[in-house]
Amino acid sequence: MKIKQLFFLVLFVSSQLIFSQSFENSTALDNDFLESLSDEVGDDLITENKEADEIDQLLRSEVSLEKTKILLSKIRDQLETIEAEISKDKDENYLDLEIFGKEFFQTLQSTFSPINIPNPDGTYVVDVGDKFSITVVGSADAELEVTIERDGYLQIPKYGRLQVAGLTLTEVEKKVQDFFTTRAIGSESYIQLTSMRDVQVIVIGGVEYPGIYTISGGSNILSAINVAGGIKENGSFRNIELSRNGSLLRKVDLYDLFVGGSQNFATVQLRSGDVVNVKPVSFHVPVSGAANNNAIYEILEGESIEDVINFAGGFSQNFYGYDFVNLYRAGINGYNTLKIEKDRLSSIILLPRDSLIIPSFDNDIKKVKYVQVLGRVNNPGIYAINEGDKLSEVIIRAGGYKDDAYIYGGALFRQNAIDKEKFYSQLNYQDTVNFVISAVGRPNTVIDQKIIPLLQEELKSKSYEGRVVAEFDLSKLDLNPSMDVALQDNDKIIIPALEKVVYLFGDFKNPSNVFYDPDKSILDYIDLAGGLRDSAYESLIIINPDGTTKIFEKRNNFLSFGQAPDIYPGSIIYAQRNIGRLDGIQFTATLAPIISSLAISLASLNSISND
Repeated sequence: MKIKQLFFLVLFVSSQLIFSQSFENSTALDNDFLESLSDEVGDDLITENKEADEIDQLLRSEVSLEKTKILLSKIRDQLETIEAEISKDKDENYLDLEIFGKEFFQTLQSTFSPINIPNPDGTYVVDVGDKFSITVVGSADAELEVTIERDGYLQIPKYGRLQVAGLTLTEVEKKVQDFFTTRAIGSESYIQLTSMRDVQVIVIGGVEYPGIYTISGGSNILSAINVAGGIKENGSFRNIELSRNGSLLRKVDLYDLFVGGSQNFATVQLRSGDVVNVKPVSFHVPVSGAANNNAIYEILEGESIEDVINFAGGFSQNFYGYDFVNLYRAGINGYNTLKIEKDRLSSIILLPRDSLIIPSFDNDIKKVKYVQVLGRVNNPGIYAINEGDKLSEVIIRAGGYKDDAYIYGGALFRQNAIDKEKFYSQLNYQDTVNFVISAVGRPNTVIDQKIIPLLQEELKSKSYEGRVVAEFDLSKLDLNPSMDVALQDNDKIIIPALEKVVYLFGDFKNPSNVFYDPDKSILDYIDLAGGLRDSAYESLIIINPDGTTKIFEKRNNFLSFGQAPDIYPGSIIYAQRNIGRLDGIQFTATLAPIISSLAISLASLNSISND
């Protein structure tokens, strides 16, 4: 609405300067006109007309100076509101960008219970509560289960005690082997960590659920943040503190992991009593356009445009050819647009409310187009085509026709033809419904409520073939290239084998598939099917093998107009059934479009075979 209002105000003021007199007679809106509009459109017109009346008052000579000031002030307020909305729209352009790194914490465990799957590497530092199994083989076989006690020792039954707390898992394995070498001569020992200790840590600051959590002893800062629900919008990914015994132990910038893949923080295993504090975010800068990873990035003080572009994975291929980026810098009085050349990116320090838009030229990658050729060609298969390739060219590339190919029955199927069939079928259905509804008001007319559901069911059950009538005779196409159809992506060409059969469907006494005889006429074929039933219409639908359709009428064994239609191998003769009248409306008139669509869909048969 805001752009429309601004346009309306400017246009109206301009028009008043020229046509102020004529406007006096045109501002009132006709009630009949308003009633003809939807509620939403009518309300808009009434509102805008009221605003126009106020502007009209402003431009009239008899309006007082004081009232003019009031009206001008009101218009100024409206314009400022519109400008603010436009600026707001600019900010909303970034709403589809995610905060960089947020998706890292999207996959959370279903509960906050500790995950204790002992699968650490040799650097894992063991401590009180870790459990082990020790297997001794050789001169003394034994299976032992031991736990690191509070004093840091393993109490090994029958063999003694061994101090291990604070050692890495690799060091513990070596120490246990040395221990049994002296205590059980001729034996070998193997130790395995079976259960990690649990630790309780405190997670505070900018996380979704601050609190005290029990987690596995092999956990690091990421594990603690993860069980706390991840980092909130106002939390920092780049300023996370780990404190132990009241002292700062480590500061973590997760961008080291997200951008550079560094896991230095992972070497610090959490201990009971540790505090993970996610500090508040510094400020965000949205990056969109020709960057490899468009997102909203957290910026630390002193970081430049070059830094944030590196966070975004650098320029994408769509930046090729440009040598600048656009920096939108928001001040108290609005946005300023700065064009920053590439050689200055490292020198421009980012500030809060900055936005970076990298120019982009999106060159669409050309999609390879294919058509499928099936049936009686020498090399059926899938063929790549270029823009403008013709049907004859693809047939030639497919090796031409086989000797038994029925060229006249060739069929071309196309997706956009299917779409059009669906559209016009729906339109046909709607027209029929409108016809039925319009009949309600006619005198002595009763509408059976079963008509509309019947039409709906027919529409749902209809299949769409998308057949395009085309010429397949290469000699004819050579003589008349204008008849050669340009192919489209995903077209399907089917060349059937010649089958000398004529199909008679519908309301015949004996619907049949009759052997084709060039000497027989349509009347002969009708006789072979036993003739028409009494319930049949005199009109017949003839569907030729090439997909074209004609309607002929038979009366007293004579065609009502013209000569007998030609019948070809694969032709379909369809007899419609006259199902009479229904409650004052000709049911046949209602269903006539349906019968026609049925006949057209039958044309897809035409002896087509993929052999």
